[in-house]
Amino acid sequence: MKKVVLIAAMTAVLSVGQIAYPIQEVGAATAASYRISYKMPTVNTLEEKEVFHALLKGALKIKNPHPASTLDKNRKSLTEIVGDLNGTDMPRGFMIDEFVVSKNGYLFALYNEIGVLDPVYPQGYDPAAISKQILEQEASGQWGGDLRRKRGEMELKARIDALVQAGYVQPEELKDQLLTKQFVAETLYRMYKKLGLLKGV
Repeated sequence: MKKVVLIAAMTAVLSVGQIAYPIQEVGAATAASYRISYKMPTVNTLEEKEVFHALLKGALKIKNPHPASTLDKNRKSLTEIVGDLNGTDMPRGFMIDEFVVSKNGYLFALYNEIGVLDPVYPQGYDPAAISKQILEQEASGQWGGDLRRKRGEMELKARIDALVQAGYVQPEELKDQLLTKQFVAETLYRMYKKLGLLKGV
């Protein structure tokens, strides 16, 4: 019963732009104390396909003890990743909206808020090299949309793979882009459980 209540509570705590989780083992051992607060949404806001981050924004606030220099090292902006995925530097509103409500969009936001995981790039991929190629194409009058899309796909995958490697996302959960409250609750539960904050649950 306690686990069921906890899962329900976790469903209510998604907050893009405010959640941060110091998940590395060393960081967890030396982390400052946590202050967690949440407010439960109404039943109507827990529909399966609701836009979780928008409806529940401000529901949870956790202070991340890591310095900003560490947290910002691998973060990318929403506009930047959506722009690259669509081969443009000025993504349209509908592109951002479609990405935000997808599973990939949720995982990207979660990665940014965790802040201490390094991207898991495939062997041979050099992010600096592909960025240089894009700049060279633009300098020569070419747009480089294909290279931008490739960079966006690689950067997004590297961040999702980091969540998988950390054990917060299971590979079989990535077969579709349907973002559900169950998926959100499970990912949050795994993170809290690994941090040892759910002992006895």
